[in-house]
Amino acid sequence: MDKELKSQVLRLFLQFVQKHVPLSEAVIASLGGEGREAAIWQEHGIPDSNGWLIERNRKRSANLISQLPYRYTSSLASFSRVFRSVAGSSRGVDAFHLDLCGTIEPNIDIARRIIPLVVQSRGRCLAITVADARRNASVDNFGKIEKWLSALLGFRYQRMRERLEAEQGKDRELAIMREIGFFFSITDLFLFYGRYRMPNRVRRYAYISHTSGAPFPMRTYFFHFSDKPQRIAAPKFARYLYGEWFKEPLYDLNRPPQEIVRTKETVVMSNGLKRLRAMAEAAGGEVLEALESLVAAAGNDRFTKFMGELTMLVASHGGQQLVASPTTSGKRKTTPGRNGDFLEAQVELLKAKAKSKVAYNKARIEVGMKFLEGPGRKSKKKAALTARAMFAQTQKGHRGGFMKRLAEHRPGLLNDTLAEYYTGITGVEVTLQDLRKEAGLQ
Repeated sequence: MDKELKSQVLRLFLQFVQKHVPLSEAVIASLGGEGREAAIWQEHGIPDSNGWLIERNRKRSANLISQLPYRYTSSLASFSRVFRSVAGSSRGVDAFHLDLCGTIEPNIDIARRIIPLVVQSRGRCLAITVADARRNASVDNFGKIEKWLSALLGFRYQRMRERLEAEQGKDRELAIMREIGFFFSITDLFLFYGRYRMPNRVRRYAYISHTSGAPFPMRTYFFHFSDKPQRIAAPKFARYLYGEWFKEPLYDLNRPPQEIVRTKETVVMSNGLKRLRAMAEAAGGEVLEALESLVAAAGNDRFTKFMGELTMLVASHGGQQLVASPTTSGKRKTTPGRNGDFLEAQVELLKAKAKSKVAYNKARIEVGMKFLEGPGRKSKKKAALTARAMFAQTQKGHRGGFMKRLAEHRPGLLNDTLAEYYTGITGVEVTLQDLRKEAGLQ
């Protein structure tokens, strides 16, 4: 068997597809390249009429046509139209491998045309391969991407960074930034006319490929989609995708798999989770959703911190505190996006909400646009949804946490004027003393 790791990933993708549709019936497509992938298709019995190769380079395309029996087209941009003209408008592609030989960021608009073909198929499988060592637009625009994801994911963003550091090493900051940027791009790629294509399984691979003659770090992501898109808000989709992203570990093919050991800590955590889930269900669906996301992202070596965050989460929504929230140092670790201009923007939304509905709707778009910069499409609807998520973090059970962050990072904003905003919004008198008490200052 070919020991090239990329070839192993290609075979693993066919195994992934086979769980949803027999390979003898699967319609599959990929960028042609040197024909390596199509040769693997032949090994696995993909019928000649069911394979599609896309290759713009004339020399390569001539070799593909002469050596392989599959269908051929020269343009990824026109593939959807060509495929439907041959297979019919009701047919889809069971498995598509988008092997970009680069990065996803500059190819979002072209890649977007492929997704409907995949989703309307029986298999609904997508693989995306990206280069991990080339200059990346996500790294160049990382500050803006971090703001956007922090607004959508809230506390989960910091959990994402911690999980990626545990998987890839704290010294691989650029690799972590590239994966976060890829996640950002996917949240845009899977959006169609206000509806999200919902991946219900995500698998991630990292490996060194030698297909070009020299060692080159690559990453390949497998996605399987549910059969129906959903019209949901951007924050909810981002949280959903985050949960799916970390249900399975990163498969690093460059090193042998490590045995998972069930430690005493994991046994204790399992018992504690039963009680926490019951409390979360009583507190409300949003809390339960957040709990499940934390569970998906937790690692055994971070048990203490994980349980502390769970306890704080439930307690902040009216649940009984089960255990003390332990910390390893006297300093409180802050979450990116919850400080500075993010907090000031939240106060602006409170001000507008207290003033009038018209002022609030206008402020939602203006504030949301500030945190919607970077790659991908901007829209007023997206901006308003982002700002609404920011505003929600200042209300009801979240208000105490918001006051604590203000007291720590923007104490000047914790004043009588802020109390007046809350009075105007709730219709119940709120004093500065009330807010200071919620912040733990009294």
